[in-house]
Amino acid sequence: CGGRFRGAIPLPTLPFPVGGGMSSDFEFQSRDTIFEALRPFLNAHAARLVRYGLEHTHHSPTVESAARHLGVHRRALEYREARAGLMTPQRILSWCRAFHAAELLGRTEASTEQISEVLGYSSPDAMRKALRRLGLTVTGLRRPGGPERSVLSLVSEFRRASAR
Repeated sequence: CGGRFRGAIPLPTLPFPVGGGMSSDFEFQSRDTIFEALRPFLNAHAARLVRYGLEHTHHSPTVESAARHLGVHRRALEYREARAGLMTPQRILSWCRAFHAAELLGRTEASTEQISEVLGYSSPDAMRKALRRLGLTVTGLRRPGGPERSVLSLVSEFRRASAR
């Protein structure tokens, strides 16, 4: 189950400049790398949920939308993850948004307001709090090398959290 995401939805173009000579496409460039780093620690059902979460961060996915996409009832999805000893589907989807926020904060010049809006957070403060719960800060992500270190840290923390 590796490789590129199949059937990925084209992402909208952001209405603000992007740093580092990047295109202005709102693209989650490291989603394949993140998925491959997490894949060995996921059962088949969790892998499908993580893949969905990483593909749909710009739509602020819900457990209900993920369950519909995966062809199961929401409770069945929650039961599968609990039975496998993994974190809840809602927590997995929150991690996926955090991965994307970390990448965008590090590689774009977009404000936290713009990024939080694009990723469907209710406010910039809500995004900051979500990142803080995972041990990240906007300032740390904006530093040179910050996103790379932070995404690696998030992958490690996700692995630890899903093993609890």
